[in-house]
Amino acid sequence: MTEHPPPPTDPSGTPASQEVEAALVVAAQAPYAVLDQIAARSSLGSFSLCPRPDRQIHDTYYDTPDSALGARCFSLRLRRMNGAVRLTLKGAALAADAELKTRREMEAEWSAATLRAVSAELARHAIYLPLPPSLDDPSQSLAALGLRVIQERHTHRRPREVSRGAGAPLLAEMALDAVTFHLPGREVRHCEIEVEAAHGATPADIKEISRALQEAYPDCLQPWPFAKLTLGFALLRLQQDGCLDRLLTPQGTLRPVAYRLLRLG
Repeated sequence: MTEHPPPPTDPSGTPASQEVEAALVVAAQAPYAVLDQIAARSSLGSFSLCPRPDRQIHDTYYDTPDSALGARCFSLRLRRMNGAVRLTLKGAALAADAELKTRREMEAEWSAATLRAVSAELARHAIYLPLPPSLDDPSQSLAALGLRVIQERHTHRRPREVSRGAGAPLLAEMALDAVTFHLPGREVRHCEIEVEAAHGATPADIKEISRALQEAYPDCLQPWPFAKLTLGFALLRLQQDGCLDRLLTPQGTLRPVAYRLLRLG
């Protein structure tokens, strides 16, 4: 793989970067079969796809009791993946683009330094989280800050490195995501594809990869403007309103009509 310089850091040393990605929803009667078909490919148009090891991801999102982070367009995520624990803070969208999502993010392995960096960043936006006396357990530490869990989900991710051929620079990671949202008394399944820019890739590269996917699967892949966190909130509201069950298959997977309704708000 091509070597890239490390991402920039904030003054505490915690990595800070700009995330640029495109997302496509798999709006199909058999979404897992679509993901399987894409996973079996070694190329996509002029692009080469190189499989990387699968990842099992458990994400837990937190906010203050008065939803101060959400009100300022921040999301705070604790991610457990293949035995590692990482803390991520994402900000609001940085640019308006119908095809791409661009956000600033800070992400690093769980540690006192990482939590201090996140706390300092939030303090710059008048959100104050005094550090707890013990930082041994991530979940307990975040609870000690007065944060509450606002969403949990599990993702089976099949990553693919995207380039223009053998020896060419890495352009993006394409993530084939089978997501399970854990709602009260209910699990909801959703499939999407994320194409995230590698260091040195341009927005035009990511758009080209996204469009190649849509051209290969025009009947079931659609641009998806919503983050998984936003989708989870929408599903919870539908459940509370008693409207969710009719949008699900017997297996708990979202039907294609659900995505049309969610787009309409």
